[in-house]
Amino acid sequence: MRTPGKEDAGAMNVIDRRNNSTSPVRKTELLVGGSVFVLLAASCFVDSEMIEDGALLGAFAIAAVSFFIGAYGKSLSSKAAGRFLICMVVLAFVQLVDCFAARELSAIRYVAFTLAIAVFVVAFCEGFLRLGSDAAMVLSCMALGSCVFKSFAGISPLYHDNTTSGIMAFVYMVGVFAFLAQRHNAGKRWLALDWRLVFVIASSIFLCIGLELSKARTALLTCLIVCVMFLVLRYVVRVRGKALQVSYFLIVLLLFAAVILYANIRQFDWYDDLNQYSQLLSGKNIDSSRAGIWRQGFSAIEDNLLFGAGADMLPTDQYEGRSYHSSYVQVLVQNGLMGLALLMGALYFIWSVLAKHADDPAVCFGIAVFVGILIYNCFECTLLSNKVALGLIQWFALALACQRALALREATTEDCR
Repeated sequence: MRTPGKEDAGAMNVIDRRNNSTSPVRKTELLVGGSVFVLLAASCFVDSEMIEDGALLGAFAIAAVSFFIGAYGKSLSSKAAGRFLICMVVLAFVQLVDCFAARELSAIRYVAFTLAIAVFVVAFCEGFLRLGSDAAMVLSCMALGSCVFKSFAGISPLYHDNTTSGIMAFVYMVGVFAFLAQRHNAGKRWLALDWRLVFVIASSIFLCIGLELSKARTALLTCLIVCVMFLVLRYVVRVRGKALQVSYFLIVLLLFAAVILYANIRQFDWYDDLNQYSQLLSGKNIDSSRAGIWRQGFSAIEDNLLFGAGADMLPTDQYEGRSYHSSYVQVLVQNGLMGLALLMGALYFIWSVLAKHADDPAVCFGIAVFVGILIYNCFECTLLSNKVALGLIQWFALALACQRALALREATTEDCR
């Protein structure tokens, strides 16, 4: 573990003073931020779609009110947050145009969701809402334990429940992020025995049980990648600054290449051998139905690659009633290269903030989670549609990491005055 330098120590002292502030405003920010996390994880505690939907709407409403109160009469403190907001607003406009062009006014829900996400993320990035580290660890552990309990009790079995397993994975990551932030702020070793370590260990056990019960390959793969990515970035390859910022584009290109490769995977000679291992480990084919769905999507935009096939365009024929099982493919099909570029541009502005503070262990973990989210959305459609609860947890994780990176930048500046 890297020993914090003088600048780190100064920045952490400033952050500690802010987090421990007894001012009514700070207490309100922490209380409301904790309430938002509870609402986001509502599906872990209850088994009612009506309550889950109401909780998500409540989270959006709280974030929107906090955003407008916090931003009223002043500009955003972070250029990156402002650029993120602009990209998302323009994307919403593109979606709106597609709604009218395709005469699918029901698809206006995509526009509303995109704008809600933009406001939600910026509200946390700018610090209008905050989440206390201790509250995050406790709530994360309780949410994971609730999912496992409900499964064993037969209330809501996890078997083949990819959505709940995904929510569990990213709720767990929020808890670990909070743990690393608290440890670094306090200058403690990660394995120093206290109640926080006990909660993180318990959360890890609950997650392992949940992933085993659900047999969810995507969630398991994402967790493994996040873990490996964090250790590599922290201890092996110390890529920082501009090099790390540029690596975002390399990662995105590799992911897009992987999507194209996966869509045509049956054409390769090594498919049969690889598929046998997949069936042995998980009892499933390695490509499932995604390859066929993606090929159909690519065919649908051959005549309009720039602007896509229109809002609410979904798979047809034998795949009717499904999504494209990839956020990137779905945005590409519905909104074309224009929409996809805006989404990836918005994500880049968050990445660029994190890359400048990768020496902080919590931010470093946030970067690893970011990569996990990018990979997860290769195979699931969560960022802008469909699995709203899961997608919002992912945006929440990114926003918290961005908030800490911006706080470190501001605290370092303040400490140097």
